[in-house]
Amino acid sequence: MTSQLMSAPKFLSSHEGESYKVLDSTFTIKIFGQETEGQWLLYEIVTPAGHEPPLHSHPWDETLYIHRRGNGSSS
Repeated sequence: MTSQLMSAPKFLSSHEGESYKVLDSTFTIKIFGQETEGQWLLYEIVTPAGHEPPLHSHPWDETLYIHRRGNGSSS
């Protein structure tokens, strides 16, 4: 089985992308679902120190979290 690269790599630095303010956090979309044929998306969330989202769940699978600084949990 072979895999083909569908498009060129996309390089974005921190805070680059389409940003939205949600409560006290900033969500920056790095890769939209349309860019991956709906397979996944990538976004960065910046929150103030000591803040984290309330315990919640999503009806879809999530498999990757990158926590860059501070404390937090994702159960």
